[in-house]
Amino acid sequence: MRESSTRNIQLASRRPLLLRSLTMPLIMSLVMMTSLLIRCGGGSAEREPQPPFPIRSEVVAPAEFRPSLTVLGTVHPSETISITSSSGGTISYPARFRSGLRTGERVSAGEVLAILENESSRAHLEEAQLQAEERNLELERSRRSFQQGIIAQAELSREEVASRMAGQRLASAERQAKRLLLRASRAGYLIVNTQYPDRTELAPQIELAQIAVGGRPRVIGFVAAADRAKLRRGQSVRFLSGSSLAAAEGSLSEVATVVDLNGTAKIVANATESSSLPAPGEGVEMQIALDTLPSSLTIPEEALVLGSGGAAVFVVQERRGFSGGNRVKRVTVQTGGHGGGRVEITAGLARGDRVVVSGAAFLTDGAPVTEAPDTSSAAP
Repeated sequence: MRESSTRNIQLASRRPLLLRSLTMPLIMSLVMMTSLLIRCGGGSAEREPQPPFPIRSEVVAPAEFRPSLTVLGTVHPSETISITSSSGGTISYPARFRSGLRTGERVSAGEVLAILENESSRAHLEEAQLQAEERNLELERSRRSFQQGIIAQAELSREEVASRMAGQRLASAERQAKRLLLRASRAGYLIVNTQYPDRTELAPQIELAQIAVGGRPRVIGFVAAADRAKLRRGQSVRFLSGSSLAAAEGSLSEVATVVDLNGTAKIVANATESSSLPAPGEGVEMQIALDTLPSSLTIPEEALVLGSGGAAVFVVQERRGFSGGNRVKRVTVQTGGHGGGRVEITAGLARGDRVVVSGAAFLTDGAPVTEAPDTSSAAP
């Protein structure tokens, strides 16, 4: 009995070794079969060469370059007239401005822009009208009484003075009531900074709008402190508005010498011709032509690739003798001024580098490329 139990214990201790000796060859066989399947089946796609991307490239070389600075500005008139509520009240508008006054609307001289309803002024006018009517009736009775010899000349004179005073009070109340009709004193364009809806209660001396009248408009913008040193009076400016290529031409008339708390400096440009500019109060782009650089490395703007690491370009690396052809390398660059569809490169590129200028958006670092044929001069 003791011998059988001892034999069972020895067999149990040898069982892991037996299983291990049987399992290892099986595992090795499976690994070899798997690697063989991968080589035969899935490996063919990896060995297949990637077709080169068709691109257009350009060799970087220094050349004369005139950059420009684009700034957002606002059109301002040379002269404005303020439309202000002389007294408080509830505002309402004529049919043309039912939804409120709007920037850019042209108004004519004397046109009613808004009406203020003031109960105090209305009551004062009605009271003055009643008093004037009453004094006129008293004056007529006094004249008849004087003609009949009932009253003396002095009493008639007092009634005449009282009637004139009532008439003056009525005229004053009417003038005050007319001031509640806010009219355009001159023809021009509206500039509305704050829009007040219909039936809004206004306090006295609230500016509802301004009227831009006469003179050539100015365009006011703000530039970053780093760009202020590039600007000077007299530099030419092209104003762009919407889809128009050139709204108007002008020049810089003022460049602030100090920087405000926001880190910007104010600039003012005068337009030489204003018929193509938008209405005062609207925005416009200011393209300011900067001084010409005698020698600068530039590339087309479409060659830039923007990412989280900043601006970059793809440089073609020629690989002579390799069957895979040329490949590209992504290079981070630092940019300078822009102008004429090109951008200045201040760091990252050297003279003679070949840069991808068309098709860069579809490339990755190390991708194979080929120069696309030039079909620009081909006959249709």
